[in-house]
Amino acid sequence: MTSSAKGRPWYAGFQLVGGAAFGVAKDLRSRRMGGLIPVMIALYMAGIVLYFINLVSPLAPFVYSLF
Repeated sequence: MTSSAKGRPWYAGFQLVGGAAFGVAKDLRSRRMGGLIPVMIALYMAGIVLYFINLVSPLAPFVYSLF
């Protein structure tokens, strides 16, 4: 794969977010709070959905007006 001008691959952001998610899940399990992992997954999924809605900016006013 080719790197950007900064020397980082294009997928570096995905690695950062994925690593953070796995780190939080590991920390929750180690603190005996594994029941919160579905909540964490729901929050990440909601963030992903909102991110993709914002990518398609013409749809954003229609979707956000529903809330």
